[in-house]
Amino acid sequence: MSQTSSPRRPASGFTLIELLVVIAIIAILAAILFPVFAQAREKARQASCLSNMKQIGLSLIMYVQDYDETFPNGRTSPTDSAAQLAAHYGQGWGAEVYPYVKNAQVYKCPDDATTTVAANGANPALTPVSYLYNYNIPAFASSIAAQTAPASTVLLAECSGAQVNVVTPGEVPPAIASATFSPAGNGLGILTAIDAGTHGTVVFETGATGGYYISGGTPVVPNTALFVAARPKGRHSEGAIYAMGDGHAKYLKPGAVSPGAPATSPSNPQDTGTLRAAGTSGGQFAITFSTN
Repeated sequence: MSQTSSPRRPASGFTLIELLVVIAIIAILAAILFPVFAQAREKARQASCLSNMKQIGLSLIMYVQDYDETFPNGRTSPTDSAAQLAAHYGQGWGAEVYPYVKNAQVYKCPDDATTTVAANGANPALTPVSYLYNYNIPAFASSIAAQTAPASTVLLAECSGAQVNVVTPGEVPPAIASATFSPAGNGLGILTAIDAGTHGTVVFETGATGGYYISGGTPVVPNTALFVAARPKGRHSEGAIYAMGDGHAKYLKPGAVSPGAPATSPSNPQDTGTLRAAGTSGGQFAITFSTN
C-alpha cells in the first residue's frame, strides 16, 4: 500500500522586504501624526491659558466694581517715593486682585517655563505670574469712565520670568536683588517688574506687537534685533492671549495689537515717532494698549 505525502507548506512569516515596508509605513504615519498630537497639546495649553486670563480679567472687573469703578494702581508701599510710584505704575497688581482669584496657580500659563521659588527662611515662596497689566491704565486712565473703548483696550497681556509673592498684600518681596512684583507694561518699551526699576529677566511673550522691536531703546522694524519680548512671535501658535477692559479674553497674532503710550484720539494711526499706540477706530488694529 503506497502512501502519498502532501506537499509541504512554506513557513509562515514576513519576508525582509515586507517587514521593511511595514516599518516605513509606520514611520510615515508617525511623521504625519506626531506634529498633529503636538499641536493638539499646544491647543490644550492655549485653552488653559485663555481660561486663566479670563478668570483674572473677571477678577479685575470685580475689583473695579468694589472700588468705585477704578482699576488697581499697583504697589502702594508707604516707603515708596513719588518718583518710585510714577516709575512703577501697575506693578504689584496681582496681590490686589488675589482675594478675587484665590488661587495662585491661575496666574501661571502652562507654556511659561518660569519656576516656583520655594520659601527659604524669612523669604516667602514666589510663584510664577505669566500675565502683565497694561501700564497705561493705572498711569493714564485707571477708571472705566476714562477709557474710550474698554472692549478694545488691553487689560492683561502675556509675559514670562516673573516670580512673585502674589498671595501677600503689597507683594512684600524677599530681601534678594532679583525680587519681582507682578509686572506691568505697554507692550513695547515699558516693562515694570523689578523693585529697582530694571527689566531683569521678565520679558513680554506677545511677540513683536504692532511690528516693532526695541533695540537699545529705539523702535525698529522687525529684523534680527532683540527687544523686551522673548521672541518675534507670541507664546501660543505664534500669537498670544489678551484680556480686555470689559473682562473678555481673546487670542491674537502680534500684528493685530497696537503697543505703546496712549493715542491722543481714537482715530490716531500708530505713531513711530513718539511710540503712541493707535486708537480704537480706523481698523488698523484689532486691539490696542491705548486707553483713548
